Amino acid sequence: MGKNSIWHACVFAAGLCFPAGTVAQSDHAFLAPHAGGGFETRHNLPLIIEADTTLNATAITNRSAVFNDVPFDISLAAFIAADQAVMVHAERVADGSGAANYTRFEASSWPMDGFRHKPLRCFDVDAEIIAEEHDLNWLRDRGFDPLGPVWIEQYFLSDTRFNNEVVISLLVRSTSCDTEPVATLDALRATTTVRPHD
Repeated sequence: MGKNSIWHACVFAAGLCFPAGTVAQSDHAFLAPHAGGGFETRHNLPLIIEADTTLNATAITNRSAVFNDVPFDISLAAFIAADQAVMVHAERVADGSGAANYTRFEASSWPMDGFRHKPLRCFDVDAEIIAEEHDLNWLRDRGFDPLGPVWIEQYFLSDTRFNNEVVISLLVRSTSCDTEPVATLDALRATTTVRPHD
């Protein structure tokens, strides 16, 4: 299996680990800036996502895309440093088909109870993969260059009908896929908080 096939086998909601798909700008907004810093969700999973000042918050992008024949409306943003990023997706399955089902993954108490956890993986990302992946281009344009070995750990929260979701993705650029960046990931978790809002 080639690099692109390995990358596309990764599950990333309607983002990062899917091919570019059919993409359009959209006027929906499932993320908004939070008054105290960070972001807040604007669908039926009301959360505030914050990080400390070692990471820079990006502007929010709203788009619609079709992946595996399922339409998604997507808002994405991130907290970024040169070699690490916390990416935030707030999404809705546009056709109401319940495609945002992550119950196959283990339950996680981080970033808060209710999330599911996809274990850490490493990908050797080349320029061809970046060119084909919307979210990798998006990250590169905002200060996180994903070229080379990148470790990814993901956390998913869905509503009971599996049509709304929040995905928190931790990304760490490394020198190889041989040694897990345990300390860096621990620091990212410690500097990132997710909590409910009214």
